[in-house]
Amino acid sequence: MRYVLLFSLLTLGIYANENNIHKDEAIKAINALGKVLKNDLQKYMQQDSSGLAAVGFCTAEAQKITNNVNKKLPANISVRRTSSKVRNTENKKDSLDKWVMLSQYGDGKANHKTTFIVEGEDFTRAYKPLFADKVCLKCHGQNIADPLKKAIDAAYPEDKAVGYKEGDLRGFIVSEVEHP
Repeated sequence: MRYVLLFSLLTLGIYANENNIHKDEAIKAINALGKVLKNDLQKYMQQDSSGLAAVGFCTAEAQKITNNVNKKLPANISVRRTSSKVRNTENKKDSLDKWVMLSQYGDGKANHKTTFIVEGEDFTRAYKPLFADKVCLKCHGQNIADPLKKAIDAAYPEDKAVGYKEGDLRGFIVSEVEHP
């Protein structure tokens, strides 16, 4: 399995090209989703310091916002969120996501904050890492308050996105551009 994955990855031709139009398109899509989600989430966290309003927002709106951003993008571009520990099962990782997480951000790797680009023959994929800030730990940390934990468990019965410490890699915003 390891050799198949290694061979597959070598054939992708992984490299970063600063002048690549596909890379620029992918980063713009990431920024579009990230800006909307961050602004809205901050608003809910400011309204209610318990985090319950933010959980309500995430449950009701985060996936809708992702879908709406995708509707505004060109047909060959998509954006989504993923993590090694997902809260919403719609955000599960694929095999390339797993490889990026392990090879670029896994145990013993530097937690670099730059966007990682994967160039394939017919696609460009960009990964913007999301690190756990102090405010993230309210819902994703090791000691989640009981009322908040109950709300999260009710909304996400298969939740795995907990146990983070400040500075931990929490996930990625991923954008893919299919080449014409």
